[in-house]
Amino acid sequence: YHVSCTVTRKFCMQAAMALYLNKSTVAEDVSPLQCPPRMYDNSMIYSTCCCGRVKMIYQLSLLMFAISVNGIPMEDFFPFNGDKVCLIDANNGVIYTSNTLDTNGRPIDDIATSECNEYRLTPNDDASSHNITISTTFPFFERRFMNVFINTNGVISFVAPVPTFTPEPFPIKDRFMIAPFWADVDIRGTGEVYFYETIDRNLLQSAKRIILRATHQAAGFSRFNPKWMLVATWDKVGYFSSHTDMTNTFQAILVTNGQNSFAIFNYLDDGINWNKGDASTVPAQVGFNFGGEMLQTLTLPGSRMENITDIDGSSNLKNRGQFVFRIDAVAFCDDSIDTLYPYNEGKLCTINTTTGLVYTNSSRKGGRLELLDGVNCTEYKLSPNDDGSSGAIPISVPFTMFQHTHSKIFVNTNGLISFRKPFPQPIPVSFPIDSEEIIAPYWTDIDITNTGSVFFKESLDIQILDRITDDVNVANPRLTAFKAHWAFIVTWENVVRSNKTASSQLQPFTFQAVLTTNGRHSFALFLYQSKQMLVELESATDTCKEVQVGFSAGAHYVNYLSEEELLLKSFNNRSLHQQIKFIFQLDNNAVHQFGCNTKGAVIVHQKFVPITGGGLLTITGACFALLNKTLTCKYEHTLITGIIIGDSNTALCPLPLFNRLGKHVLWLSVDNETYHFHTEVNIVPEIYQVPDVIVTDMSGSVLSNHLLIANRTYNITLRNEIWNDHYEVYTMMYNSPSNEWKNGTNLTQSFKFKPFDKDKVTPTIVSVIRVVTKIMNGFKIEYSSSLFTIITRDDMKKVCQNWMKRDVQKAKMLLSVIPCSCTLADAESNSLFEDDIKCTSQETHPYWSNLNCKTNTGAYKCVISKSTMYNGAGQQCCYDSNGVLITNSTGRGTIHKTSVHADNYISHFEDDYFPYLICCPDSCDVYYKRRQTDNCFDYIS
Repeated sequence: YHVSCTVTRKFCMQAAMALYLNKSTVAEDVSPLQCPPRMYDNSMIYSTCCCGRVKMIYQLSLLMFAISVNGIPMEDFFPFNGDKVCLIDANNGVIYTSNTLDTNGRPIDDIATSECNEYRLTPNDDASSHNITISTTFPFFERRFMNVFINTNGVISFVAPVPTFTPEPFPIKDRFMIAPFWADVDIRGTGEVYFYETIDRNLLQSAKRIILRATHQAAGFSRFNPKWMLVATWDKVGYFSSHTDMTNTFQAILVTNGQNSFAIFNYLDDGINWNKGDASTVPAQVGFNFGGEMLQTLTLPGSRMENITDIDGSSNLKNRGQFVFRIDAVAFCDDSIDTLYPYNEGKLCTINTTTGLVYTNSSRKGGRLELLDGVNCTEYKLSPNDDGSSGAIPISVPFTMFQHTHSKIFVNTNGLISFRKPFPQPIPVSFPIDSEEIIAPYWTDIDITNTGSVFFKESLDIQILDRITDDVNVANPRLTAFKAHWAFIVTWENVVRSNKTASSQLQPFTFQAVLTTNGRHSFALFLYQSKQMLVELESATDTCKEVQVGFSAGAHYVNYLSEEELLLKSFNNRSLHQQIKFIFQLDNNAVHQFGCNTKGAVIVHQKFVPITGGGLLTITGACFALLNKTLTCKYEHTLITGIIIGDSNTALCPLPLFNRLGKHVLWLSVDNETYHFHTEVNIVPEIYQVPDVIVTDMSGSVLSNHLLIANRTYNITLRNEIWNDHYEVYTMMYNSPSNEWKNGTNLTQSFKFKPFDKDKVTPTIVSVIRVVTKIMNGFKIEYSSSLFTIITRDDMKKVCQNWMKRDVQKAKMLLSVIPCSCTLADAESNSLFEDDIKCTSQETHPYWSNLNCKTNTGAYKCVISKSTMYNGAGQQCCYDSNGVLITNSTGRGTIHKTSVHADNYISHFEDDYFPYLICCPDSCDVYYKRRQTDNCFDYIS
């Protein structure tokens, strides 16, 4: 009797709970019509199960509720049936773009020629996807596979498909399969089978969180960072022969980082209702089988039994209806010691702790540190020193430490971070310290004059932020809502204590401090690589007071081994019984379900945005979706519709065209009235990145000189997307008198511009091509080309002469600019100048050296004035390979009528850059008459 009623048990429980909640009566709510149709026995038995025994279940409903059969809701499934779903013909493996079938269940559209994001099997019984090549190698115990089969009968297999409809008991030799529900699935009558592979960050992180819950954050597992996964979904599938009266919905997800692999099984709440087909004698089997030389198998309890339909009420996690299995043979490394975050990477610069000047590793120039300098430097280190400091380091995100919010940081050699001033004091004092905010991962007298280094950097790197998020989440279960959006990482590498103060000399040791925030909550992570260091630390703290670890912020402070209520978590290396990682919360806000801002500053992820705009700006740190589903992005006076994606605190804002460089304030509104959030966007010249819209001539050569010739045919392609004829293409033209961008001409992928009237003096019109790729609910995704102007090919001199007629030289322009230094060495040390990235050297700026001084052919390097002079003018000075100022050849620099740093960069392009392009090399003399070269006679060193 129990077996006969297995399938209906969920109905009975639901009915009992409905009665308990007084939603209905037994006679009204529970009737034979609610019971599933005939499956094993006659319908009268099912009626008895549902209705005859419901009174007893009602009496036990409080008890049964605790163990009720519940799977996971559909919203907790990994997404499926999304955009660009292509059909795979289960008979021959041919892929089609259409989702429409003919009366025989066959695709009616053409064979797919474009990219598919997801695949669906055509209606079939006992078929498979055929051999699918995946984009990675998937470790499955001792073997790695690059091909999979998605089988209709509830199995993912390797090597060969599995058409068998009656499950065989595991182990099975030479079979390699993962079986979320191996049974006789038949989707000719109802149901669909979907699958896709993905490297989507949000999906990978969702899988990682499930895996961390399953492993209980055991040693090594917290460092598991998935790189790829496959999602297969059997949605409302029927059973043989073409039955539609009961359906099953379940999912299998394969996840790997390239070495370690997991399988996740999801079963829909009340979603498993049948267990075998008409031709099967054995119910479904759940588990996996590795049929290699060393057999590795797992069969879940209930497999091949009638009550396997209760699988959606079981779990090896807290979430019923969900299972996680590790399915690789590679040992996880114990990461309890080697826990440091990445450092000493990318473009490293050195800060002189005496002068505060910043040097690239191979440059003689020392410049002042600028906010988000990332063009030249992505990471910094301190020069050799004793008791030194970095000076004030501007940070791009406000960092709150309890009641104080800071916009700058001081990195101090002696193992501490301060916010108000440098802290060179070598002998630590006990916390708290009045009127100071200090974070001390290892405050002691450190000397890096002869050995050791101190590195630091800001980071918006997704992998680093995800790892920080995991560390904080693992530290305390109540913090699982926190998601890091910014980090500041300081590393003291192989440093030693000074001989002046240390009572005992340590071997060189390495430690790290990581500051992180999501815009609302702040944390500090302390990480230690040396085991012996901690033994010395405890001894020194208790006796000699040579070392201090903790933080101080007024009434909020922590000394090492004290104030444990503020110590969120210390990760324990059980073999050594030493604490090696600490995490502290540095704000007063309780981390509730959503730990993010509902107003104030947010975080922008792109350090630089080209003046031509285009693409999407990623913004995090706010509870956007909790407030509203709409988003308005306001760049000064430009309003654009944005969109909220994925989690509630990530938004995308389309980037418009800009007309000036520097920082622009971006305001965000979620109600179209009040602007709740703000941030800054750093606008840079377009040459900082390759444009998304590529313009080529008929030979395929890419437009590189910003000049389009009238009556010549050009083609448009996208850098990161396949062209679609439905894309909208148009030009935007810059209107100088009004300083505004205005709509121009509609284009097609292949286009040409009409020539101008040669008898008229044609003004320079700076334009850009925009391509709209998608419009969703008013939200546009569009991309930009480089800036360009249109000229007549056979009359370049005429165009140059026209420019000269229009160009009215500003009075006193020559008297208003800073004179050039006579040598490159002097120019590099002059704080009034900076490198001109259009003409720089491989040694000083390897990232920009591919520009090859195209506008100053023959120069080794050029510099430009940092600020705008009288009437908006600027200065450019160029030097040869000997470091001597060029004054009389084509490589020489010129005065800029409009400085690069003026309020209107487009005017610089129009007044100075475009004239050079049209006049040189044929009419350079004309150009240099208007844009003269400084001879350094007035320079005073």
